[in-house]
Amino acid sequence: MKENTIYCENEVKVCRTREEFLGKCSKRNPYLLAMTFLLSLNWGLSGAFLVIPAFISPTEDLARNGTSIERVQDEFSTTTWRRPELVATVFSAGNLVLGPVFSGLADRVGRKSIIVWSIMATGVFGICCALSPTFEALLIFRFLQGIFYNSTTLTNWVHVTESTPKSSHASSSVIFGLSWIFGCAICSPIAYYIHSWRDILFVLSLPNIFLALFLLWWLQESFEYMLLNNRYKEAEIFIGRTLKWNKKPVNYKLNEMIHKSILTKTAADKPSLRRLIRLLGSKPKLFTLLAISCYMCFSSTFLHNAMALTSTVLEVGDLYWNFVFAAFVELPSYLVVPPLFKLFGQTWTLFVLNILTVLANVGVIFAQSESSIYYLPCWLLAKFACSSAFMCFLIFAAQLFPCEFRGICIAICTTVGALGAVAAPMAAALVS
Repeated sequence: MKENTIYCENEVKVCRTREEFLGKCSKRNPYLLAMTFLLSLNWGLSGAFLVIPAFISPTEDLARNGTSIERVQDEFSTTTWRRPELVATVFSAGNLVLGPVFSGLADRVGRKSIIVWSIMATGVFGICCALSPTFEALLIFRFLQGIFYNSTTLTNWVHVTESTPKSSHASSSVIFGLSWIFGCAICSPIAYYIHSWRDILFVLSLPNIFLALFLLWWLQESFEYMLLNNRYKEAEIFIGRTLKWNKKPVNYKLNEMIHKSILTKTAADKPSLRRLIRLLGSKPKLFTLLAISCYMCFSSTFLHNAMALTSTVLEVGDLYWNFVFAAFVELPSYLVVPPLFKLFGQTWTLFVLNILTVLANVGVIFAQSESSIYYLPCWLLAKFACSSAFMCFLIFAAQLFPCEFRGICIAICTTVGALGAVAAPMAAALVS
């Protein structure tokens, strides 16, 4: 097998591991930045599908806000068991029931194929939702669409963390976060200019299909996955593309990278849930960290979804601007979290942000009336805090779990979080 090395007279050290090679690559490498940006786009697209029920099937009538949006319940008759909240609930239910299957498959068949075809399926089922002849058909297509939520969000993030320098992960989280914010916020102008729930879903679905086709042609498998599975030629192409845009040449030995990556596996077989259970049983600390991550994911997801879906029915302000503010209040979290990590470390940052989430929500509870001057500030602070806590979780989890089980572990956390997403739209109905 041919040994590829690019030599530099001023470079002494030869890179023999993935971490060493990526550490020599610039954080502003155009190829790696392009990959990060393209994979982050679907965070925005997926976020839009998650929160769009705030406009197409809100829990309250939006007419009092001067809007003329044709809601789902305006076309289909609803009853106690055919509630409009189900449009949001079944999406998260699909993610809960079958979402982990595709995230787990990413550890077996690779990140790229799961990402590309999940994005395509999200767009196709979105169009099916727009063409639904009955309320039941709409719920079925929303359920099928939700199945691919995990694999179009977290698998994208895993791909980036495995293919870029560790020093760039914080800045990558900012790029992903900005995509999520703008993807959610764009729902407001779309709903302002397009007044049919069918047309809104159709417009949101088309970009998924175009993005999937482009990534099918351009995107490579994640670098770490290629090394772990001895894909020499593919890894060679990835290194060539990366170094083509790097500021300086890098010495490397690809054979040793592959050999040392394979040695990091905890066993020779393909990852499985049974082997993960055995690993968790033998490492109580890892089990505890997984359990804590699951709880944080649940609480953050429940609060985030509940606030996003009810932002259009607050009695204070214009519904369109409320929704935009509710999205952009998350922006500081993506800018504040990386510096906090550097100053205080991951553990203390997670602790402080979760405490802030609790205190802000207590403030919301005591500001009983939405007309209170304290209600909206506490509400926005709570949404900021829970978003920041979830961003901490993403950065933390990407480095916490072993690579061969990373997709499964993160899928378990987000599956538990999906319980919160399923419950959030129905919370108001339970109270009433």
